[in-house]
Amino acid sequence: MGEPLLQVQNLCVEFQRHAIRAVDQVDLSVAAGETVGLVGESGSGKSTLARAIARLVPVAAGRIVFQGQDLLRLSPSQLRPWRRHVQLVFQDPLASLNPRMTVGDALQEPLKIFRPDMPPNERRAAVSLMLTRVGLQAGAAHRYPREFSGGQCQRIGIARAMIIKPALLICDEPVSSLDVSIQGQIVNLLLDMQRETHAAMIFIGHNLGIVRHVSHRVYVIYRGRIVEHAPCEELFLRPRHPYTRALIASIPQIPPVAVAVEPAVIETPHRTGGIRGCAFRDRCPHAREPCAAAAPALAPAAAGHWVACLRAGEI
Repeated sequence: MGEPLLQVQNLCVEFQRHAIRAVDQVDLSVAAGETVGLVGESGSGKSTLARAIARLVPVAAGRIVFQGQDLLRLSPSQLRPWRRHVQLVFQDPLASLNPRMTVGDALQEPLKIFRPDMPPNERRAAVSLMLTRVGLQAGAAHRYPREFSGGQCQRIGIARAMIIKPALLICDEPVSSLDVSIQGQIVNLLLDMQRETHAAMIFIGHNLGIVRHVSHRVYVIYRGRIVEHAPCEELFLRPRHPYTRALIASIPQIPPVAVAVEPAVIETPHRTGGIRGCAFRDRCPHAREPCAAAAPALAPAAAGHWVACLRAGEI
């Protein structure tokens, strides 16, 4: 996919008050125009990682290099103009919009912040054009978020994120709160806008079918650690980590697809710092004594396919 637009190196996020290490030594990269999927059960650290990349939560250690610049070295004043290049689409579309602002005001706000030289009439024209682009009428600019459905609010959230043409769009479970009938429309809208703007995208999701549809590569995270990453089809067809295999085995299939794994019971883990050994060993049917000694490092299993499992070559 070319040179990385974003490189996350050895990233750690800790919440000292609760003695939790939510993100633990994560390495991740995204190339320009690429879509990277991020999957894992609830509580695995997906959203925290996304917010750390966007500099919305403090980072304990590591580097976040965007377009060759380490964001963790930027002062607040230096960080402000950078924010136009990374935008987020959130899980709850209504909660992410200010109920006291009209849709037009919400979409004009990023233009006022990052394009202060743009005349008011051009801002209004840009808002009308963007609303039309996401499938709403230009007259929606004069209405409030409460007057729209969840799917329409998510279209507004996408319009707000894309109106300043970011280089990276982070989608934090953008369709999980929407009706199934609406999810496909929103996913297709995201893909269409990505193709038009050549933006990169980090797509976080529970629905593995949607993640498979949109992603070029996929990272699997468990208890704050990346346990596997690979090109999308390689990961879904030949998963190497027992946790990834359990996730894929849990996907409903008609007709059922045989997967050589004992499906694990997916539950929210209790994440604390200082976990020794493989974090998945207590739930892994293949765990052996060496799995408790040290955390396995990511190692190559095939071209572009990395897995953190001592027994990946045996199972």
